[in-house]
Amino acid sequence: MESTFKRNNQLTIQKDIKYRQLIEEMKTIEEFIKSFGKLSFGRDYVLCGKLPFSLQVLITSVELTVGNIIACCECGCISDANTLLRKYRDDLFYYLYVIVYDSNKKLGISDSITTMEKNISQWAQNGLDNLYIQDILKQSTNLHM
Repeated sequence: MESTFKRNNQLTIQKDIKYRQLIEEMKTIEEFIKSFGKLSFGRDYVLCGKLPFSLQVLITSVELTVGNIIACCECGCISDANTLLRKYRDDLFYYLYVIVYDSNKKLGISDSITTMEKNISQWAQNGLDNLYIQDILKQSTNLHM
């Protein structure tokens, strides 16, 4: 049996035009990410040390997370959507981190390659702890183009 509270949230959301518009905008973002994933499929491998790393893993995670955020918003589970939004942000920043690593490596910029390579390898093996967004941003600003 569905809870009355959940049902009331759903009815409120269905009646609120601005909320529905935001959900539609999120669906547009989801579609963009899906298309981006299709376009980059097979062209998104990064060699991290001896470990081949596919950015497709990250983009797929981002796509699925956006879908789950939408589902939570449609049900009125805003705190769950907020938690997923942080995961979405983290995955996008990590995607940026891997791209910066690959670009720096290709350009011969070795300032932070060793640290970045270690972090990417640990993440790929599900062993990464204590990598913060400020660290990613700091290393990302080292990209010279």
